[in-house]
Amino acid sequence: MNRAFAVKLVVVVALVALASAARTAAASATNEAFSSGVVVQAVSPAVDGAMLLEMRCSVCHSANKPRKMKKTLEQWGVTVTRMIKRGSKLTVVEKQALLDYLAKTYGR
Repeated sequence: MNRAFAVKLVVVVALVALASAARTAAASATNEAFSSGVVVQAVSPAVDGAMLLEMRCSVCHSANKPRKMKKTLEQWGVTVTRMIKRGSKLTVVEKQALLDYLAKTYGR
């Protein structure tokens, strides 16, 4: 194995470990917020749609999946509502921020 490949492999493994730790921490915070019955804004005061896509959507599928689609705001609404029914954890404020981001960035 050449040295350049070994270095790249180590970097990829480290990035995967960091991403996994971040997802676990985000999921834990989200589960605490929702299991307590109190819906809190778990992302930030200025909810960031791109961050929500990475943190919440990529728990179940690649964040690249929505990036390959072009939908209207209404179509994104149907999709996000379906994902919530399947277990995605979003507050009302987060859902709207995600929809705004998806429609603006990946809209028709």
